[in-house]
Amino acid sequence: MSIFDFLRKNKQEPVTEGDKILDGAESAEILIPEHARPESKAQAETVTVKKKDKTSSFRIFGVYDIGTEIMVSGIVETGILRKRMKTKINDKDAVLSDIKINSDSVQELLTKEEGKIFLKGKNLYTLKQDDVLEFK
Repeated sequence: MSIFDFLRKNKQEPVTEGDKILDGAESAEILIPEHARPESKAQAETVTVKKKDKTSSFRIFGVYDIGTEIMVSGIVETGILRKRMKTKINDKDAVLSDIKINSDSVQELLTKEEGKIFLKGKNLYTLKQDDVLEFK
């Protein structure tokens, strides 16, 4: 007889799951803690799927005109930037034609990664430092 059983007999308290776990080897039952038990069907049906936000934002550090394109340096704040993504600047479409980190061309820029992007389009001259471009 353990000390817990002795105290329980004197007080006539109901046996809780915590008491059974503390008794350890004296119990023949297999105890599964509440946080590790499988979910019921009702709980499983209420799970909602969160849709991915397909927009990416890019904060501009500098803008450079290189002839037919504009080179924009900055950092990706959210999402992933890939080649051929589009953004709207002054209600005109601009297409991301190339992405570079240092002098190496890459396929994508990840969140919190700095790099340079090359944009093709019309009327891109209004871009300035600290603007945020939203790509889709």
